[in-house]
Amino acid sequence: MQPTTFVASLLAITNHALGLPTNGFAKETRTDKYVLDYRVWSRPGCLQAYNLGVGTITSSELDTCAWFFDTVQAFNLTNIVPGCHFYAYTEGDCLGRSYELIQSSGCAGTAPTGKSWVTYLVTCDS
Repeated sequence: MQPTTFVASLLAITNHALGLPTNGFAKETRTDKYVLDYRVWSRPGCLQAYNLGVGTITSSELDTCAWFFDTVQAFNLTNIVPGCHFYAYTEGDCLGRSYELIQSSGCAGTAPTGKSWVTYLVTCDS
C-alpha cells in the first residue's frame, strides 16, 4: 500500500469512527421535520406481491397536493405525528371527496371499489 493511500484510509476510518465526514464535505443537517411513513400496494388487500414500497413525508411537503407515483389501491399509514392528517383522493389535483386515512397496523386505506388513490394531501394542526 502506498503511504498516501494508507494515510487517506486511516483518516477516513478515523473520521467515520468519530462521526465526521469521510468524503470531504460537511454532513447535511436537515431542518425538514419528520411527519409520517406510509406503505402502498397496487391492489386491494395489501398482499406482498403487490407491494409498491414505502414513503416518508416531511414538513416541507405539508399542505401541498402530491401525486402517487403508481396505481395505488391500498395504503398503510404508520408513525404519524400527533395532530397531522393524511387525506387521499381518487381524483387528480386533490379534487373531489377527500378520505382521511388513519394510522393502522394493517391494511386500512383501501380505495373505494373500482377506484385508485391518485393524489394526497398531508396537513398538521398549528
